[in-house]
Amino acid sequence: MILALFWLFVLAVLYPYVLFPLLIFARGALFPLPVEKRDEIPSVSVIVACHDEAASIRARIENVLAQDYPDNRLELVVVSDGSTDGTDDTAREYESRGVVVLSVPRRGKAAALTDGVAAARGEVLVFTDANAEFAPDAIRKLVRPFADPRVGGVAGDQRYRGEPQGEGAGERTYWSLDRLLKRAESRAGNVISATGSIHAVRRPLFRPVPPGVTDDFVISTSVVLQGRRLVFEPDAVSWEPVARSTGAEFRRKVRVLTRGLAGVREVRALLDPRRYGFYSLQLLSHKVLRRLVALPLAALLPASALLWTAGPFYRAAFLLQAALYVAAGAGFLLRGTRLGRAKPLSLPYYFCLVNLAALVAIANLARGRRIEVWEPERAPRPAPPQPAAGAAKTPSLRASVVVPTYRRPDALAACLESILAQTVLPHEVIVVDDGDLPGFPMREGFERRGVRYVHHRKDRRGLTLSRNAGVSLASGDVVLFLDDDVVLERDYIEEILRPYEGDPTVGGVEGAITNFKPMTLPRRLRHALDVLFLNSGFREGRVLVSGFCVDHGKTPCPPRELTQVEFLSGGVSSYRREIFDRFAFTPGYDGLARGEDKDFSYRVGREFRLLHAPAARLEHHEAPQMRLDLFGTGRRFLVGRYLFFRAYMRAGWLSWGFFWYAAAGYLLARAAVLLLSPGRPELRRVHGILAAFRDIALGRIPIPHPPSRSASSP
Repeated sequence: MILALFWLFVLAVLYPYVLFPLLIFARGALFPLPVEKRDEIPSVSVIVACHDEAASIRARIENVLAQDYPDNRLELVVVSDGSTDGTDDTAREYESRGVVVLSVPRRGKAAALTDGVAAARGEVLVFTDANAEFAPDAIRKLVRPFADPRVGGVAGDQRYRGEPQGEGAGERTYWSLDRLLKRAESRAGNVISATGSIHAVRRPLFRPVPPGVTDDFVISTSVVLQGRRLVFEPDAVSWEPVARSTGAEFRRKVRVLTRGLAGVREVRALLDPRRYGFYSLQLLSHKVLRRLVALPLAALLPASALLWTAGPFYRAAFLLQAALYVAAGAGFLLRGTRLGRAKPLSLPYYFCLVNLAALVAIANLARGRRIEVWEPERAPRPAPPQPAAGAAKTPSLRASVVVPTYRRPDALAACLESILAQTVLPHEVIVVDDGDLPGFPMREGFERRGVRYVHHRKDRRGLTLSRNAGVSLASGDVVLFLDDDVVLERDYIEEILRPYEGDPTVGGVEGAITNFKPMTLPRRLRHALDVLFLNSGFREGRVLVSGFCVDHGKTPCPPRELTQVEFLSGGVSSYRREIFDRFAFTPGYDGLARGEDKDFSYRVGREFRLLHAPAARLEHHEAPQMRLDLFGTGRRFLVGRYLFFRAYMRAGWLSWGFFWYAAAGYLLARAAVLLLSPGRPELRRVHGILAAFRDIALGRIPIPHPPSRSASSP
């Protein structure tokens, strides 16, 4: 049985990467379908959809206007999809030169492209990205195949420039191989799809792009759907910057693959070989089976291990796979260096990065998650100038700050002092006391500044109860939760309130802790293992298919500007006050599990946008006594992940397999720490994790439920 599965997994991995390309090359050589090309000059409309691209839109417009193509046959349409950074103003400077500029509400790239086509007048529609750069003759070369009436769409040649890091070097190699495959596909009849950097279709063949899919894939494949050819023109070159950040590239890969799989579902009629012949096999092999390779690939390593005694071939297969993953790990750790750019490291790294992203994309599709709107990766904006000491701005929204505390008067005093020094003072500060603090710290200071001060003592301990109690006393427009051991930078409240203003879709905003431990080589290695075991990922603020969450400060690539996330961290979070008319923290988490903040915010995030605001900065000075009970810490962490998974992840044997795989990885990671740093505290943590395994397996974990007023109970 294991032997049969091993060869099935081998075939599933080799077919899309080796056997299918060989089939394409053979078909193109034996049964070529040439394309008639002529230097005709059809009228062309170039469509550029963009969001907050002020830094690149001028160069993009100048590049298109400088094309070696008659001005009276070339039109440029720029669609600004809800830009707020001055993109519209820059683009409108070119209206006198015939550029059409559309400013539309933020609805996503698909809707923006459809609006752009509606405004375009050309016979041929050329689609491109805002950060791309055409070769001087790119458009002239791109339209030559349209002289053949059988051709409905043309894919150009996307290339990369810039100094690559590990994943960028791997991607360059990938595109070089993909270019060869596209040539063979085009000779055989059709390329599978085009890339967003440069492609063109005849105007009558354009179909509106549905939301949540890869626009270039759906636009180009709709040509084949309507009975025309989609061919490759290698001389029509577009340049794009090479990937420079692992986190940014991984997020892009997940987005593209998620939307790409959704796109295949949208054009699934093309998978019918009775109507579309060999193209159906191309689409299935390249866009479906290749995306699913991560599943047999993950199973192949343990299958090889089980066959270790079956012969030297199977031992070699196991060692070869182990070498692949070791090389990928080395490529990850050495990315950005000359050694990391070497193909023996960069190719395995890129291969594993793509397949890990494919796993996340498959999980997104299984969960029904669509990606319609996203924020491009950019450099961080400069920090706003600080006002003079003592000056305070008048906010348009009133902030209620809730600070739960327990027997830490010194830490609380530092926290309250940083609140009192804010550029925007809160409407009120509510200290919820579980430890019977002596007096009312800093009450007079707040009241002198016109800030309402509330000191509330509770009979029952518990962070969740404290937060709910604070909410019941709050009267502001936005409720900010702060741990009692944080210290805010002076504009923290101002930056937290900023995303709420004028955007009712924003339900919650969190700040950014700045004093996380640096990502040293051992921490990078630990992160790589966490990613392997689905304990973590590359995109912070995301929920993994295992039910584990990618916490902030635990990846090498933290968000650098306002980013939409799936959950918020409780001690630095904030919500609109009206959220609490429908949602409440679940008290049953107290003493049982960690993660009540993720449970609450994830429920809110299913109906409102949640944002991570890196400009809202603070330091978290965790008190040592808060981590003495490592048995409880280990147990409550895993129980929290179990409760979250049970409440929100899709049920099924595969999903539960992801959870137990991640839980086993967490146990192995803590056991490794214990072996490297033996001691009673870490031993207690491992015991706590084992206790959680036992209690979960025996069904001893009570299932807490949100209070009845929650509109989104699990």
